[in-house]
Amino acid sequence: MENDGRLKTGQRYRFTAELTRQKFWEAYVGHFKALDTYHTIWVKASNAPITGVQVQIKKSMIEGWQEGATVTFIVKIMEDSEKFQFWVATDATLITTPTEEQHTKNTTQEIDTQAILHGDYSSIAGTWRNETGYELVFNKNGLVKGGQISKAGISNEGVIGFDVRTGPTGYGIGIYPPGISIPFKRFENNRLISVEDKSDKTKDAIEKLTKQGFKDALEKAGVKADYDDKIANNDMSNQTLIMKQFAADKKDLVFAITTPTAQAAKNQIGSETPVIFGSVTDPKSAGLVGIPNVTGTSGAAPIKENLKLMRELLPEAKKIGIIYNSSEQNSVSEVNNLKKLAGEYGFTVVEKAVTNGTEMVAAANLISKDIDIYYAIQDNTVASYFAAILDVFNNAKVPVLATNDVYSNAGGLISQGTTDYNIGYRSGEIAAEILLKGKKPSEIPIETVKNLQIEINKQNMQLLGIKIPDSILKQAKMVETKKN
Repeated sequence: MENDGRLKTGQRYRFTAELTRQKFWEAYVGHFKALDTYHTIWVKASNAPITGVQVQIKKSMIEGWQEGATVTFIVKIMEDSEKFQFWVATDATLITTPTEEQHTKNTTQEIDTQAILHGDYSSIAGTWRNETGYELVFNKNGLVKGGQISKAGISNEGVIGFDVRTGPTGYGIGIYPPGISIPFKRFENNRLISVEDKSDKTKDAIEKLTKQGFKDALEKAGVKADYDDKIANNDMSNQTLIMKQFAADKKDLVFAITTPTAQAAKNQIGSETPVIFGSVTDPKSAGLVGIPNVTGTSGAAPIKENLKLMRELLPEAKKIGIIYNSSEQNSVSEVNNLKKLAGEYGFTVVEKAVTNGTEMVAAANLISKDIDIYYAIQDNTVASYFAAILDVFNNAKVPVLATNDVYSNAGGLISQGTTDYNIGYRSGEIAAEILLKGKKPSEIPIETVKNLQIEINKQNMQLLGIKIPDSILKQAKMVETKKN
């Protein structure tokens, strides 16, 4: 594409386009052919400052696409010169697929938020239909089908919200501007919930058990403590603010659960305050080793033991799927260790890195078609979205082996690892040594908590129709899915 100066090298752009041509160019990738192949595709953009462009995209991302399809892209400008730009797609989603009967042409529509807030709905006038066939019809004065708008407002992020009445009941409508992340939602007990909502408690359960073990150990040691519990909801800015407040309050000791929280504590808590961490997979790669006021416990997954378990469980399996947040250093480390060892047990690893929770379900759908078993690691994003991705793998009949018993209690097939309670308890014992005996964190080595145990989820075993070998059954604990 000709460079007009408006799109910059190294930046990512989201746009909607129509697929006009595609060309297979496997011959150009040489020895990389075995890893993946790429297509060059020509697209006509409808909401970007271009009329046409060539985009390089992984072959696996465009399975089933046809010319005329409407696609939303995230692209990165990889090379930029005076006359040329080289585009690579980092994400792409098929919106519509053309059929022989009709061709769906994508159009864009500018939404006038201020006009809407003043009662003029002209910018969204028309018929809006979801995938189930439910219709909303707007004219310039508001809703003419689907209920009556009783209230409209706008958030700090620019999201317009409507309260809609339909007799004695009602519902809400949200209009999200480009660039706003929309959390994946699902139905549970006839209620629409977000997997980022506290209703999805897999991650909460991990932290709750760790915290309980910590408190029980302190109580047993005779420490009478006042606890100031704060929840950051996996948000680094929240974690930083919390730790700054703890530092200002001059806490006697800070207990940080999970790697991001421990890193925030290390960065914000002064050297005079002891920091104890728990549930950190790889303290070294997380930068937590060698800090005078920092020590704690690791719940590093027993990768070799889990690979042995996978092979024993599924003798014919070849591919292990793994999803992880590339911004979590402990997850990156765990994936790298898995890839180093998988070949010894006859496995290849199919990995998918994500940057946030909204990508998690899409990643699960993508890899579920190409794996024999899914390996759920102690990644905060995986934990937050586990219920949603478990649905994907259950539907694909892909068993889940997890590193944490919380996953098996939440419905995953099998887990092997230490428990979060044990990690928290050992962290509490370390804290007691500091608070009661005056030990310094630098005098207490960072410790990997073992006490491995295997758990098998009875309902999931029956759902998938998997026969567990007796060699595994005799050393495993059978559990049933715990309802949150």
